[in-house]
Amino acid sequence: MDMKAAGAAEAVNSQRLYERAKKIMAGGVSRNTVMRKPHPLYVAHAEGCRITDVDGIERIDFANNMTSLIHGHAHPAVTEAVTEQLRRGSAYTLATEIELDYAEQLCARNPTFEQVRFVNSGTEAVMGALKAARAFTGRPKIAKVEGTYTACMTSQRSARPQRRATGEASTDRHQCRWLTQPRSQCSTMLSLCRSMIPNGLAGSLTVTDHRSPASFLT
Repeated sequence: MDMKAAGAAEAVNSQRLYERAKKIMAGGVSRNTVMRKPHPLYVAHAEGCRITDVDGIERIDFANNMTSLIHGHAHPAVTEAVTEQLRRGSAYTLATEIELDYAEQLCARNPTFEQVRFVNSGTEAVMGALKAARAFTGRPKIAKVEGTYTACMTSQRSARPQRRATGEASTDRHQCRWLTQPRSQCSTMLSLCRSMIPNGLAGSLTVTDHRSPASFLT
């Protein structure tokens, strides 16, 4: 038995939770980034740079929640500050002074930040940036860098297969967005994704290749 098979055999609780999740969540996950073969790993707890799953297996966490946890998991100072804030209330539909403190800190740390606007996700940030750019320039067309993630929104998803130097469509797992699917299914899923994008949006989107600087000039 290889290491991957051995790890899957040990993750019986994660497998059980995944079977449960497939009955109530589309695709069996809350977001694609947690999907792994043959199933996601479900976390029990984490501290510092180490994370432990529901099967008791401890790993070093090199992801740190997409690098946002620069102090690691459950840092005592962060936990104390969050706990203190929660005692004041969970969330409000009113403004707070702490958001002003944070905005001032961000602007003070970067001289190019004149003002900031807080949003709920990267997708919302891209949507706002596109609207602002179009209003400022008066030009509707945008450029999307293929091979990168630029938000989960229709106007930013070109859904085209990557091309090798030979001009053939690539179904390599590093190029296919659905890494958990067999290569034979990648083309089918790309076609399905294309059907979700109205043809009218094609004229407002220019697709560039992040590996070719010259493509930004065309």
